[in-house]
Amino acid sequence: MMPLLGVTGMTKRFPGVVALDSVDFEVRAGEVHVLVGENGAGKSTLVKVLAGSFPPDAGTVSLDGAECSIRSPSHARAVGISVVFQELSLVPQMSVAENLFLGREETTSGLLRRRTMARRAREALESVGASSIPPAILVRDLSPAARYLVEFAKATMARFTVLLLDEPTASLTSHEAERLFTVIDRFRAEGKGIVYITHRLEELARVGDRVTVFRDGRRVATLPVRGAGQEVLIKYMTGREVQEVFPPLRGTPGDAALRARGMTTASGLRNVDLDLHAGEILGVGGLIGCGKSELGRALFGLEKVTAGTVELFGQPVPGAALRPDALIQRGVMYFPADRRGEGLVLNRPVIENITLASLPSFERAGLLQKSAEWKTGLRLIDRVRLRPPQPGARTAVLSGGNQQKVMLMKGLVRAVRIYLFDEPTQGIDIGAKAEIYQFLHRLAADGAAVLFITSDLLELLNMCHRMIIFYRGRVSAALAHGEATEERLLRHYFGEIQEAIRERAG
Repeated sequence: MMPLLGVTGMTKRFPGVVALDSVDFEVRAGEVHVLVGENGAGKSTLVKVLAGSFPPDAGTVSLDGAECSIRSPSHARAVGISVVFQELSLVPQMSVAENLFLGREETTSGLLRRRTMARRAREALESVGASSIPPAILVRDLSPAARYLVEFAKATMARFTVLLLDEPTASLTSHEAERLFTVIDRFRAEGKGIVYITHRLEELARVGDRVTVFRDGRRVATLPVRGAGQEVLIKYMTGREVQEVFPPLRGTPGDAALRARGMTTASGLRNVDLDLHAGEILGVGGLIGCGKSELGRALFGLEKVTAGTVELFGQPVPGAALRPDALIQRGVMYFPADRRGEGLVLNRPVIENITLASLPSFERAGLLQKSAEWKTGLRLIDRVRLRPPQPGARTAVLSGGNQQKVMLMKGLVRAVRIYLFDEPTQGIDIGAKAEIYQFLHRLAADGAAVLFITSDLLELLNMCHRMIIFYRGRVSAALAHGEATEERLLRHYFGEIQEAIRERAG
């Protein structure tokens, strides 16, 4: 079958770096071809060349078998290539409709046809599952996820045969991502070719047909998604076995640092019991909506606990004290899954984000001691190996992995004894993940208690001393490291054992 889009011998150099090294790549009609690899592997560079953002130094591009030299972004659009980058191109001060038609306004006798544009804007938004976004609203008033959907609608309004998507679910909730996948399914059925970059390996089975792995500017493997398990992909991406990515478990957990009994919340947790020990990494797994994220929020006082008890270091925590400010004072720190929306102030410098939760520590006579703040920040930047070290840079410009490191540093400024992590490796490349794995193990080795909420089976199997699995708001299983297998975890994910017990009891 002739590919819809073909790339042969693609090479792109920057000063001191070969970003693409003789890459061959293709996408077929009716196919979602996923690109994976560490940051700097060459994925985004390939997409930018195909989108006309800059020319290749060598190699050819073909569309429907005919060689095509893409000269500019407008030329790429003219030949049927649409792209949605991570860095959105919307104008915040303009409305959604104005952004959708920017540069292609509809006019009659020199006057804008605003009603027509508003109607077509609504149709475009509906086509990508974003009908709740009003065309007249200013883009600056939208959430990051809504802005992405507007950008997606803008890219797909034009007639295209190839769609390039760079980390499309990075700012989306699981529900929003599923709506996006449904739209992608429709484009696939229409015979479009879709190039899909992601760090989220768990998305492959849902959205992809084939997957290509990049490493150091080279294509190292292309294989069907069905034959591409995470362990195989990690080996291709890093050149290492999975066991080399995950540090070995060490140490013996100590006394219980946090204990919950019969904990029930308004958000759906029911009668939850758990013990989290000093020096332990306790994994929490389950399907989307099972209650695992609600657990982290409840233990930090962000979800109302309606029944049950919580203890810290053997001492009961009254309901009135189960709130973030009081828990921080007692040595508990929570790291949300949505680092961009909840964990960081993106328009502020790295150094300010690091110290934000501990500002009183840097005050003297009511004044902030900048020198002390910077001294602490620089020490922590070196400790977590933030590369490049940019203490004064806006946090928004950092990669996902570096943003996650900035959020983690917030927990190193003050004395923290219990760490509650919700999806700490979500949406970052495998190299950054490996560094965070090492970071969490060092915390446990130093005696901290670590709650590690994750959707990644490999992380549960390789990172945790013990693990608990949630199903419909309840703990469906508690397993030690040596007891867990992928098959056994999945059975508990889907509640098969509990359902069988209920059937026998009934």
